[in-house]
Amino acid sequence: MYHYSQTLFHKEGWDAVLLPPWRTGNRTMAHFLDLQAFIVRARVLKLYRQALRTARRAPIHSRDELRQTIRQEIEKNRHCEDRQKIRFLVSEGLQRLKGLDEMLDMMGHG
Repeated sequence: MYHYSQTLFHKEGWDAVLLPPWRTGNRTMAHFLDLQAFIVRARVLKLYRQALRTARRAPIHSRDELRQTIRQEIEKNRHCEDRQKIRFLVSEGLQRLKGLDEMLDMMGHG
């Protein structure tokens, strides 16, 4: 087993490519994820996973649509590189997720 020691950050957005140490020789290592970018990316992915888990609690007839909406919202801002805007979007997403969670609780889908 090996550790992924090199992470490249592509200009296209949040597409991080994890490469094992022996595969990085031919790649340009110009765009490393710095620590803050890594943390922000982790928060976005955590929000996305939480939203998908919450969507599982929705009524069966609306789950697919809810999952599609969640994915569209994430994809819409995929190429945003402004960390302040990303933090705002994550905060807004958490508020919306909390509202959805409360609504599902009131509907008895807990």
